[in-house]
Amino acid sequence: MESKVYGVVLAGGSGRRLGGEEPKQFQLIGGRPILIRTLEVFLKVPALDKILLVTPADWIRHTEDLILQYLGEQEQILLVAGGKDRSDSLLKAIEALDALGLLLPETILVTHDAVRPFVTVGMIKAGTDLACKGTPAMTVIPATDTIICSLDGEKIQEVPDRSTMYQMQTPQTFNALDYLKCYEGLSADEKALITDASGVFMRAGVPVGMVSGAKTNIKITYPEDLVIAEQFCRMQA
Repeated sequence: MESKVYGVVLAGGSGRRLGGEEPKQFQLIGGRPILIRTLEVFLKVPALDKILLVTPADWIRHTEDLILQYLGEQEQILLVAGGKDRSDSLLKAIEALDALGLLLPETILVTHDAVRPFVTVGMIKAGTDLACKGTPAMTVIPATDTIICSLDGEKIQEVPDRSTMYQMQTPQTFNALDYLKCYEGLSADEKALITDASGVFMRAGVPVGMVSGAKTNIKITYPEDLVIAEQFCRMQA
């Protein structure tokens, strides 16, 4: 059975930590909205049957206008109103696929933060290849700084071996029905603790595979990240 692969670009956040009058995914780097730069990469991936863009309900019209302005008519992109948090937004995307009759045993999702505009086609392909073989794929890079563990925020309890530590990025790629099965099996308390798809699979006891990300695959969260992103845009020009 051949897998059907769909991109899910999560742009439902408000971006309060970045500041500005509009959510961070709409702010400009290198003269183009962050969101548009991310979509441009996903549009280069032939394996994606459709790209679901999850955006705040109040910003759907603005998002439509940006897509038309920068990318032209794009039938491949489907806009979905986001939920109250990341997990809820992902469920909204899955519901949208279900409504179209596209939620099948072979449905694979490539989920990605809209504010990681320097993702590459190679990262997307690596995750897709692994997920299509049955293993959820999470993009990671080795930790370069020493990580400490503190339970009270005042004293260091542990200094883990850095060689075993990794920083998680996106894309995160997995079978949609497998995700739903794992998610629905969690308690309310467990659901409140998870922050991404990998947490769902791991709490359900499902092995999660790793694919290589890159230091440049930054998540734009704070004002200083915009400065770094501008430099990356100049390097790509």
